[in-house]
Amino acid sequence: MIAQKFIVIVLSSILALLQPIVSQKYVKDKLPEQTFVNKNIDSVFASVKSSGWSIDRLYFYHQYIINSLTPPEDELKIINSLPESSSSSFLRTIVMKKMKLFPAMFDTLFNRLKQQPKYSPYYEELVFAASATSQIARLEIAIKEDERLKNIRINWLLGLIHIAKSEYKNAVDYLIKAAQRDENNPHIFFQLSNAYRSLGNYPLALSYIDSAGFFGKDDFFTAKYLLAKGALYYLSGKHKEAESEYTKALILSVKNHFNLFNAKALISIGILEDVKGDVDGARSKFNEALKIAAGINDLETEAHSHSELGVSYTFTNELVDAKKMYLKSFELYKLVSNRLRISLVANNLGKIYLNMFDYQSAMEYFGEGIASAGENKRAKVLNLIGMADTYSNLANYAKALKYYKDAQNLSSEIKEIDLSSEIGTGLGVLNFNLDRFGNALKYFAYAAKHANSIGNPYLKADAFHKIGLTYYNLDSLNLSERFLLKAIETAKQCNDVYTEAVSSCDIAFLYLSKNSLSEAQNFLSIAEKLADKNQLKLLKAEHKLLRGQIAEHQNNFDAAQFSYKEAVYQAKNINNFNLMIEGYYLLGKLFEKNGFNYAAESFYRSAVNLIDDVSRPLFEEQEVQIFYLSSRYQIYTALASLLLDQNKYKAAFELIEKSRSRNLIQNLNNIKLQAIINNKPLLDSLYEFEWRVHSEGGDNEAVKIEYNSFKKEILNKYPSAKKYLNLSTAFSLESFQKELGSGEEYISVFSTAQNTYLFKINKNNFKHYITAEGKEAVKKHIAEISPYFDAQVDSKTFFNQDLFAFNSKSSFIFYNKFFADVFNEINKKSNVIIAPSIEIVSFPFEFLVTSFDEKKSAYSYSNNSYLINDYKISYTPSAASYVEQKKNKFKNNGNVLIVGDPDINAEIEGFSERRGLLEEGSGIPRNVSLLPLKYSGEEVDAISKIINADKVLIRRDATETAFKNNAESSGIIHLSTHSFLYKRQPVIFFSNYYDSENDGFLESNEIVRLKLNSDMVVLSSCNSGLGTVSESEGIVGMTKAFFEAGSKSIVVSLWEVNDKYTSKFMSLFYKHLSSGLNKSEALRLTKLDFIKQQSPNPYFWGAFVLAGNTSPLKFEDNSEVNGYLVVAVVLLLIIAGYLLYRRGRK
Repeated sequence: MIAQKFIVIVLSSILALLQPIVSQKYVKDKLPEQTFVNKNIDSVFASVKSSGWSIDRLYFYHQYIINSLTPPEDELKIINSLPESSSSSFLRTIVMKKMKLFPAMFDTLFNRLKQQPKYSPYYEELVFAASATSQIARLEIAIKEDERLKNIRINWLLGLIHIAKSEYKNAVDYLIKAAQRDENNPHIFFQLSNAYRSLGNYPLALSYIDSAGFFGKDDFFTAKYLLAKGALYYLSGKHKEAESEYTKALILSVKNHFNLFNAKALISIGILEDVKGDVDGARSKFNEALKIAAGINDLETEAHSHSELGVSYTFTNELVDAKKMYLKSFELYKLVSNRLRISLVANNLGKIYLNMFDYQSAMEYFGEGIASAGENKRAKVLNLIGMADTYSNLANYAKALKYYKDAQNLSSEIKEIDLSSEIGTGLGVLNFNLDRFGNALKYFAYAAKHANSIGNPYLKADAFHKIGLTYYNLDSLNLSERFLLKAIETAKQCNDVYTEAVSSCDIAFLYLSKNSLSEAQNFLSIAEKLADKNQLKLLKAEHKLLRGQIAEHQNNFDAAQFSYKEAVYQAKNINNFNLMIEGYYLLGKLFEKNGFNYAAESFYRSAVNLIDDVSRPLFEEQEVQIFYLSSRYQIYTALASLLLDQNKYKAAFELIEKSRSRNLIQNLNNIKLQAIINNKPLLDSLYEFEWRVHSEGGDNEAVKIEYNSFKKEILNKYPSAKKYLNLSTAFSLESFQKELGSGEEYISVFSTAQNTYLFKINKNNFKHYITAEGKEAVKKHIAEISPYFDAQVDSKTFFNQDLFAFNSKSSFIFYNKFFADVFNEINKKSNVIIAPSIEIVSFPFEFLVTSFDEKKSAYSYSNNSYLINDYKISYTPSAASYVEQKKNKFKNNGNVLIVGDPDINAEIEGFSERRGLLEEGSGIPRNVSLLPLKYSGEEVDAISKIINADKVLIRRDATETAFKNNAESSGIIHLSTHSFLYKRQPVIFFSNYYDSENDGFLESNEIVRLKLNSDMVVLSSCNSGLGTVSESEGIVGMTKAFFEAGSKSIVVSLWEVNDKYTSKFMSLFYKHLSSGLNKSEALRLTKLDFIKQQSPNPYFWGAFVLAGNTSPLKFEDNSEVNGYLVVAVVLLLIIAGYLLYRRGRK
């Protein structure tokens, strides 16, 4: 169905990599004349009988045997009747090759190695035999140990050996040395072209193949050259040029009875026909090639024919037949140990198992493909994509993204359009699955453009389908309909059953959403027939979901629930977690709508539990996990709303807290785990187990047993890891209350469409409060307090105190309506920890007005009574994250690091965004012109004196590198600098003078890589507490990054801050901190002092908020140090006086 996430069904073919397996003429000898090649074999036979062997006669006879349809046994008899020599011995090995007698072939050729044969193809066949019998190592040892083998042909032989081992860079080195000795040798150039092709350097490969064609003049070599050149054109996306070369090779081969190249040309042309949609023509050619290959006993060409038939069958979704062809091909390539071809066919088999939902087998084949690829970049990329597709289907998006990135990086070295398109499609699917539809559309549009340029109808239909699906999710229904219809039409033209079926299903859903039930039913019926006929299991499950939704539109409860349950059942059988989640969610909504709340709750919980399982292993790729959880947050919301409607407030609170800051909590847990288990391979195995436990289907219990055994081994070695290894997503009110201290009050805010709920928790009590106004009302209220909080306001607008325009009356109304009842029951001066809802996640509660005189102006701030007057306030994304930070006992050395007033070269690109803003009269807003911060230096100087800073970095010393070098050893970190929002993420500026290691921009992704144990980080800069807002995670920005880096608490700003007033504010804050107060009380008193001494306008004092651990900080006792100094001075004076007295008496 159209809302369901993609399953990656791969229908791409393996492009022709025509590995040269035909022997060539000896390097030093002239190639035979054209007239000689066309002589009758009987004439050559007679010449050998009468005059003996020559290079020309050997070359022709070798060529004849390769193409001969004569049974090998009869061929042997003929060779045995000829004069015995090294030539007849060599020809017998070619017959042995046809008879699959590879050990005998190798022994015969190896025994002649010391004689240094002059015939070049001897070395190619020797390397083939060594590879087929796993004797490459023996051959290398012989070369190394026998000085007699160090001859002119050694580089040629070593180049061939490295090609067989897929070590193409080494092969190039040796072959270039060989070419330097024999610059007119076409065979060396041919193999150089082959090596560069495998390395993905197609332009250079084309250059060398042209050189080979120039020097190789006979028809036999020319046919081989044309096929290789055509393959390079094909890989470069030049299909017309490829077809021209293949056709020339076919004509030449037919004319001269070159059966081997005839078969290869048929395969190559068949691939082009398959891509164009002419599957009948393609299969005819593949079968003809197969017949010829079997007739001449050429195993590799036979294997290639089977492989391409398999590809063709996948185009028409005949997966069973495709699998048979691939397995035959795989067996033959294994027999001759052709590593490159093993890799490519393993990739095809992996895709078949992927389409059959046998993910374990798919990963095994892709893994073998990666291992066999060696240095062949293209083969490796194909298997990396396959592995990424598999993990994407298993909803392990972190692993999927890793493999896609690896493939993308490697593919960029090849610059092959087909590969880039395939990776782009995979990344598009991944972005689609994470609801990043804009990004997905870009990837799919590129795939459509590429498919159109090469005339591939399968890729075109697939791209049209994905674009149509994406437009639907972007609410562009007309465009969605247009592209889905184009997908159906294109799929029909090339008999692409799968794309026709899935597009028909999706357009049926589109018509359902437009209440066009008749059209929806018609297209769904078409899709169902195609799915049933072709056993498309995934689509059959999706069809059930769509049938259920149609039945629900018709108010047919029984039919709807039956279809949904059937969809879940079928999804379980194919391990499709996303379909199962959607099925459970739709069942929950259906049963809730019909008043069956108990059943609805059960279905919602099943969906939530599955989301938990899928998302847990994603923590390694933070952004992926956050997007995954956010895209499914409505399921948590639906269950929470149902629980609240049933007055199950405790259960609702626990669910709400469980759904928040999951990525942060998991990362905090893993930081502690990594500190205990300082063993990366062991941790990687642990995370892999974590994924397997929560993703595998039928074997899940066996995996759990294995996982528990593995954890026991870890605990025997690292006993302190127990609490972190057994981390559960379960959250209970009782366990949280045990962690709260006396005087701590926790307030959690949650809004639905209709109501806003507040939960107040302390050590002994749990209470809820309800306001009959929902999300939109909350947003409206805070926008009335200040235009800054209006979501409609351009985020690039700079707010000074006038534009901020704090409205005291609106603040009071908001407080009175939503929060007064809660705070009236909290003792004054309590530590209040607030977990805000998404609507107020960047709203500071401190400046809520608790009483208002109607006679006063709303914009008069003198004598206002704010919430901060009575309560110590801090923030947390969730109860669990607060507990994690509170219990963080990792120690540091107590150093204080202060960085400020950085010198910035404003001419460097990226530093001019806010250049045009004017200075404010009362001070310089911190990210206006990026000139030196006039008051930052005063701030740094004042703070360093108050708390005796160990390290102060200012002006040009305030570099990013210097900060990173000192941060990890610091207990307190204070940054007084410029910052601004870039792509909704805060960026902190450092001096960019004399810093060759870093660019002076400190971003969130850099922070998380630091290993901090700091007690507190203060970001005294603009917008440092803002970032991307995620429904599941809250604000994803600097606060989260510093927490994950290891900081226990952080002070950040929620808007543009004024340089002058910020300097004064921070000096006050550290004075209170140094007196031994906890952080929240120090911040409260700082704000109250600021109101009295500087300005009551909340714009100046309300921006800075505290998150995390609120405990007091330990500072060096200055009074004690000063006392010691006084005593020391007095003693020195007494001693000096005594000495003067003694001198006077003398």
